[in-house]
Amino acid sequence: MIGIRKIAIQTPAGVSDGQGGFIDGWAHVSDERGRIRPATGRELVAAEQARTRLTHVAYLRSSAPIKPGDRLESGDKFYDVHVVRIPGGRGLHCEIDCSEIQS
Repeated sequence: MIGIRKIAIQTPAGVSDGQGGFIDGWAHVSDERGRIRPATGRELVAAEQARTRLTHVAYLRSSAPIKPGDRLESGDKFYDVHVVRIPGGRGLHCEIDCSEIQS
């Protein structure tokens, strides 16, 4: 994906099963503007050495309310969030290592 688009941040949450119990689900946290791109070969090698699953890198503003374990939704695709970092310590944006969820 190229270009800036709407990306929804979701966090794990218990969702009512309609019978008084709960099942694992996702709660909407925030809509952000950002981009998601496929990981490069160098990033894939580094992730493999760190034993991390990685297929894509997302970019959002640094104040976006996101953490490892969350999920991103962009269009009809979903991505598991593995690592969130703010490069260079400037706080302008965050880079998110994630993997596309195959349905």
